[in-house]
Amino acid sequence: MGYAYMASALASFVVLAFAYRWADARKAKRLVMASVMGLTIAGCALLYAAARGIDLRQAGTAALLLGCGLGLVQAILIPIFMAAVARGDLSLTWTVLQLSFALASAMVLVYPGERPTPAGVAGLVTAALAVALIGLDTMARPRGHRVARTRKGWAALMAVSFVLNAGCAYCYSLAAHFQGDGSLAHRLGFLLASGTVLAAGTFVLSLLVRRPGSRRASLTIGPVAGLCSFAGGMLLLASLGAGVPGYVLYPAAMGGSSVTVVVLSVLLLRERPGRWGWCGIAAGVVALVLMGLAV
Repeated sequence: MGYAYMASALASFVVLAFAYRWADARKAKRLVMASVMGLTIAGCALLYAAARGIDLRQAGTAALLLGCGLGLVQAILIPIFMAAVARGDLSLTWTVLQLSFALASAMVLVYPGERPTPAGVAGLVTAALAVALIGLDTMARPRGHRVARTRKGWAALMAVSFVLNAGCAYCYSLAAHFQGDGSLAHRLGFLLASGTVLAAGTFVLSLLVRRPGSRRASLTIGPVAGLCSFAGGMLLLASLGAGVPGYVLYPAAMGGSSVTVVVLSVLLLRERPGRWGWCGIAAGVVALVLMGLAV
């Protein structure tokens, strides 16, 4: 079941990636959209608990605190990442952010001390290579205009975003580690806390930082993205609870989603990757097979 959860988590993040593309095309207010996402995540947790008759008061203190930490990190990450996007090429910026799964995978090896298998290590390295090749391809792909060069401050902003995004993934590992009995109350409490803090934090930021954009698009796309985030979060926790190691899960869910998005872009949007893109897709398929063998 662990592998099925992992594949489903990957699918959720692929849909989320297309929701972000949709939001970018509609010029949505990203902070408002993030706040709506947080509300949706919290609402889904409450509705799921009510439907299953789960008492969220049984959620452990560790799950609630880690959920608050996750929401706080996400609320800080979003405006910093937005500032990085404004200073550089989006494809390069997004690829660097996705590579943060390597740091998250390394962190779980230190604590809680997962022991990698040879297939898992090979899958991690191959997945990192796949995302890097796809990023190289998107930078080299003809666009009809000159690719934007990164401006002053981009590297520092991306370094912070890289670490924060890895921290978000690491919060899931810690939540699963401290969730001794595998109770759904712990998982839902974790996501309820993270969604609430994310909604509150980004709402305050949206009042302090006025940016142009479509509020209507934010209110339309935000619930879709929030539902994908909730589903992806539940599936990540289920995967970790089923014994899938973090060093396998993060390359599959984060790096693998990047590869899948490129493949779907070829099929659905008629985008055509170059030679580096095709090499990245091939490496991604190999990585997913290796990580499947490591589960």
